[in-house]
Amino acid sequence: MPSFVLGDATDALDPPSADVMLRLIVELLPLAGIVLIGRHPGSAEIFSRRLTLERAADGDILLNEVYARRQAAKAPRPRLLSVIDWLREGYGR
Repeated sequence: MPSFVLGDATDALDPPSADVMLRLIVELLPLAGIVLIGRHPGSAEIFSRRLTLERAADGDILLNEVYARRQAAKAPRPRLLSVIDWLREGYGR
């Protein structure tokens, strides 16, 4: 059975168009599992199941770790000594 994950696939659509798009997918792929991530502007009745994620009280710890990793990745890294610089410095000293 094929599965599809649609990230923010219907966010930019008006509610009727979002519902039509999902109904077409369901009709064309009746055995497929479809996970829609984002805010669906259309009718909630189109879905057979709904999962709502809520932030845990201690969830900010994870967010702080993610922020710290992103900041570390943005920090300038020391430039490796290129062959040209190495030759300029005199490689035989």
